[in-house]
Amino acid sequence: MKRRGILLILLLLGSFLLVSAADNESVIDVSNLDEESAKVEAAYDCLENKIDDCSDLSLEEQIFSLLALGKCRSEVTSQGDECWPEDSCNIKTTSQAIVALSKTGSSTSDAVDWLLTKNQTPKDFIWYLQIDSNEETRCDISGRTITIKEDKTISGGAGSCFSVSSNGYWLKISSSCYDKEFEISCEEDFSTNLLYQLKDSSTIHVSEQTNSAPAEGTTKEKISLYCFTKSGECDYESSLWATYALSAVGEEVEPFLPYLMTFADKNTKYISYSFLYDLTKNYDYKTDLISLKKSNYWDESGDKVYDTALALMSLYYDDSLEKESAKNWLLEIQDKEGCWKGNIRNTAFVLNSVWPKQTNPYTDQGDCEEEGYFCLSNAACSEAAGAEIDFHCFYPKICCSKNIAYETCEEKGGDICNSFETCSGQTSSADDVESGQTCCVSGVCEQTIAQSDCEANGGICRYGDCSTGEETASDSCSFSSEICCVQEEGSSYWWIWILLILILLVILGIIFRKKIQPFFGGIMSKIKPDNNPKFPPRQRMMPRTILPKRTIIPPSQIPRRQSAPASRPVKEIDDVLKKLKEMGK
Repeated sequence: MKRRGILLILLLLGSFLLVSAADNESVIDVSNLDEESAKVEAAYDCLENKIDDCSDLSLEEQIFSLLALGKCRSEVTSQGDECWPEDSCNIKTTSQAIVALSKTGSSTSDAVDWLLTKNQTPKDFIWYLQIDSNEETRCDISGRTITIKEDKTISGGAGSCFSVSSNGYWLKISSSCYDKEFEISCEEDFSTNLLYQLKDSSTIHVSEQTNSAPAEGTTKEKISLYCFTKSGECDYESSLWATYALSAVGEEVEPFLPYLMTFADKNTKYISYSFLYDLTKNYDYKTDLISLKKSNYWDESGDKVYDTALALMSLYYDDSLEKESAKNWLLEIQDKEGCWKGNIRNTAFVLNSVWPKQTNPYTDQGDCEEEGYFCLSNAACSEAAGAEIDFHCFYPKICCSKNIAYETCEEKGGDICNSFETCSGQTSSADDVESGQTCCVSGVCEQTIAQSDCEANGGICRYGDCSTGEETASDSCSFSSEICCVQEEGSSYWWIWILLILILLVILGIIFRKKIQPFFGGIMSKIKPDNNPKFPPRQRMMPRTILPKRTIIPPSQIPRRQSAPASRPVKEIDDVLKKLKEMGK
């Protein structure tokens, strides 16, 4: 009996471990939730106490305090309007100020405009123009004629801006023409796109945008790869923060991503993978980011707390052991006051990245819509011919003096093009167009790139986050800045618990069978069979003959068996068959 009890305990323990392993949402948490909340509250109290007077803080401390608490906004805006600090205009500092101000509802349009003037095309790249056609054709490039042969090689001269590449298939673009736009027209159907490579690398990168046109049609190509500069040269850290700031306010950042992605491996000291994972939602960058982790923290620049906050900035919606261990490490190294080594910037950055609170955006501004205006994107406000008003909207929207009512694409007489299609005519905004789609109002949707794995498998490629009721999938999208969203499927393990309960009942039945046998025997004896059920069970059985009761008859009464009629002679049968044959002739 003792042995059976031990086996039962082992079985229950194994079942518990099985369920724990099956639960994919289980996370080891070394801190109690109430304890974590208390420590986070202590960190906020410490930061509040440190910021007695914002004017005593450095500009960097003021910016991060604004980011975490919504404080020091007037001090930040007093030190700059379109760039920070006003006397030297640093791209990184300006970008951080844009992020903090936009979160609290302040207008950042002047700063964004200034930031966009500080980009240039990197000089480290070699660019190529590729023209493709299924047939041999002559093409015109800005007034110069070349020939695309049947084997795809190029002959002819396209002027000072181009020279035939060493492999003969592309046109190498001169660095003096990087800022020009080229018009291409061919006698047959054709497509064009740009390629690039680093000067010291043999790897060729293909740009994501491909343009196509019918015979005698026209495509346009212009190099759109930029970095942000410092002293006239591309600066990687400045480019990271500037691109992140533009994304935070809803600006287009695609032209800045190739530079950041190309040089990411050489700039891990800035935790480059965190920025790229946030900007592109590409899980490869998440893997690269986690690979930089040292035990329970990140330390690439020599400041563990700052680097860990920077890494966790992109993992806010992530649920993983790596994130949990970093959070627990941060809570373990808090000082007695609740801050992190008394550092205002680091404490504010940690709180904003890991445990953010909604800051108060109404300190100096009224609510845009309560004031009778409209919260729109920059593009929508421009399309409505409105002006930006200095009232609060949650970023990336701005307060606009006029509104615009979008019609559906069908009401505008257009068709919706998916992310793997381009419009051969003009596009327009529409109310029913989702992320990654365009409304084509004066042309047709043409497939220019292969349908992505995500869309082929029934998913939707979106920019930013998935919609409610969707979850991210690992299938790739056509553009690196998109994520694959699929319908969310609830994962439940109720069946495991039912199975375990049944197993437990069977085991208990075996162990205590002698005690429960009399009980079930008494129950079964009380059950009377129903000889006339209303609905007899439907069974498939072979038909059988119901025999009468056997009667014993005295031998004297047994009737004699009559003899069988005699069979016909063989000769008689042959005569009949012979007559039948003659009748059939």
